[in-house]
Amino acid sequence: MLCFRMILVGLTGGLATGKSTVARLFQDCGAHVIHADDLAHQAVQPGKPAWKDIVRTFGKGVIRADRSLNRDALAKIVFRNPAKLRHLNAI
Repeated sequence: MLCFRMILVGLTGGLATGKSTVARLFQDCGAHVIHADDLAHQAVQPGKPAWKDIVRTFGKGVIRADRSLNRDALAKIVFRNPAKLRHLNAI
């Protein structure tokens, strides 16, 4: 009987530390790679519950004309205020 183990690896680090390179190396070896950034972008698509909560909390100034999230505008709000950043992370 064959027994397989799944290994779960989380890659973290600052900008330009090689996370994408390492993820690509894992993928080349047959690993399944889940990009948390991709999941986060999907969660805040226009009309989704998280998008609605963000707009309700931070106002219409954080959305673009096409209803997508204006990440730069949102960043200016939350990175100046730790409480607002915590609130965004909770959403």
